[in-house]
Amino acid sequence: MKKLRGNDEAFHLSSIEICHIIEIIISRKTPTPKRYQRWDDYAISFYLKMCTCFDVDYQHLEASTSKDDCRKKQLSPLTKEMSSKAGQEEHMDCTTKGVSLEDLLKEIREEEHMDEEISKECRKKLAVIKLIGKPIYLRGPYKMGSYSPGKEPDCIPYHLYLLVREAVDIMKRYNNTNDLIDLKIAEKKIRFFCTYFNSHLPTGWKYNRANASFLIAGYDPTGGNNRCLMAGYTPFRDWAEAKGCDPKTYLSPRGIVDVMSIIHSRKTPTFWGMFGQNISFYCKLCSCFGIDYHRLEAASEDDVCLMNMGRNG
Repeated sequence: MKKLRGNDEAFHLSSIEICHIIEIIISRKTPTPKRYQRWDDYAISFYLKMCTCFDVDYQHLEASTSKDDCRKKQLSPLTKEMSSKAGQEEHMDCTTKGVSLEDLLKEIREEEHMDEEISKECRKKLAVIKLIGKPIYLRGPYKMGSYSPGKEPDCIPYHLYLLVREAVDIMKRYNNTNDLIDLKIAEKKIRFFCTYFNSHLPTGWKYNRANASFLIAGYDPTGGNNRCLMAGYTPFRDWAEAKGCDPKTYLSPRGIVDVMSIIHSRKTPTFWGMFGQNISFYCKLCSCFGIDYHRLEAASEDDVCLMNMGRNG
C-alpha cells in the first residue's frame, strides 16, 4: 500500500463505504483476503486507523470481544449521550420516515458527482421542507453562533487558509490526473469547512477556484490576529434542538454538536457505541484541522477552538 498523506480517507471514501468499514469492525469479523483486494488504499488505510481507534487487532477482530465489553463501560459522557436510548430514538426518527440511510447516502453520493449548476438545483430541493413520508432536511451553510457587533471576523480562519493554500499549490503544479483528484479533495474539504463553520467567515466570503489565489493574498499565517480566537463569539445553545437532518452527514443538529464538542474537549473518545455517520463526520472534521483521529490530546487549542459549542466537554 502506498503511503498516504494526512487523514483524508474520509473525503476519498463515500459515506456508505465508511459506514460499511465501521460495521465490519463492530461485527468483530476480520475481513477476508478477498475483501482486502477489493479495497483501495484509502479504504485499507481507513480500516487500519479505525482499528486503532477502536483498540482492536486489525488481523484478529474476533479476539476483541472482552476488550469491547470493557470499553463500553468506559464511554465518555458525550459518547454515552450519543449511544443512549434517547440518542437512538432520535436516530430512528430520522431514518424510519420513508427513506433508508442507504438510499439517502446513495442520493448524496450521486449529488457529489453532479456539476455545480445541477448541484445548486438539488440543494434547493433539500431546503427546510417536510416531504410526505420523508424526514425534514436542513439546508446549509449553518450559522451555529454569532459575533458581537464590531467583533465580526475580517479574515478567514487559519485552517481554512491552509485548505485554500493547498488548493492553490495544487493548481500551480497541475499537470496530471492525480493532481485533479487532489484538487477535488482539497475543494471538497473547503466546501465542508464553509458549510459547518460559516459563522466564522467574513461576511460574503465565498471560495471560487478562479480567484483562489486572490482570496489568500496578503494573509499572514504567523499573525495571531489572523487566527480565529473566538473573541466576541457566542454559540447558539438552542441550535442543537432544531428539528431535522443534515443531508450531507445525515446527522441531526444535536448529532453535529455532539461530535464537535467531543473534538473541542481534546479527549479521544471511545468509538464503541458511536454511529457510523457520527464517526464519518468526526473523521472529516479532524481531517480539515489536521488532527489525528486517535490522538485528540495532541491537538492544540487553536486546532479545536472553532468547535466550541458552548459545552464544557
